[in-house]
Amino acid sequence: MAGHVVIAPDRFKGSLTAAEAAHAIALGLKRADPTLTTVQCPVADGGDGTLGTVLAAGFQQIPIYATGPTGQVVRTA
Repeated sequence: MAGHVVIAPDRFKGSLTAAEAAHAIALGLKRADPTLTTVQCPVADGGDGTLGTVLAAGFQQIPIYATGPTGQVVRTA
């Protein structure tokens, strides 16, 4: 019976996005056991990397202007 693994990493700050980490983990698991079924679910804690995680889940980026923490208008998404 093949195993099932849910891969849900946060990013590896400074080296991999959450999606890249999930992909690398899946590749390693499949190399070790080709019969495994994996599901990649990158996650984020709401800080840096959250937008990338949302985009990896299939959402569309919509550029907008918003007021930043210093009161200046900034371009964001």
